[in-house]
Amino acid sequence: MTEASIPQLPTRPSDGHKGTFGTVVVVGGSPEMIGAPALAASAALRTGCGLVKIATDPAILPHCITIEPGATGLSLDPRDDPMRALEGRLGHDDVLAVGPGIGVGDREARLVNNLLR
Repeated sequence: MTEASIPQLPTRPSDGHKGTFGTVVVVGGSPEMIGAPALAASAALRTGCGLVKIATDPAILPHCITIEPGATGLSLDPRDDPMRALEGRLGHDDVLAVGPGIGVGDREARLVNNLLR
């Protein structure tokens, strides 16, 4: 693919705001992978998303937000059922990105499977 073949982004309305340009919720991160959800959030913002939320363990959430201060945070306590924690907090988000730095294990597999349903 050449630069000339990449389609142009549509022009943004002058009266637009962050709610106009979509929301991305990044579910991920672990104590060993703090940067992964923050980098995914940064990528979403750089590509034109209006609002990005990082949903992760409350112990690492402040670190993720420090890496990407343009994102907001949703606390997912690892002791709670992750689906219950997300229920009612996601709204009508446009994109759900699951997995950056989430790790592997039974809890993580349940979370991904429940989100896919």
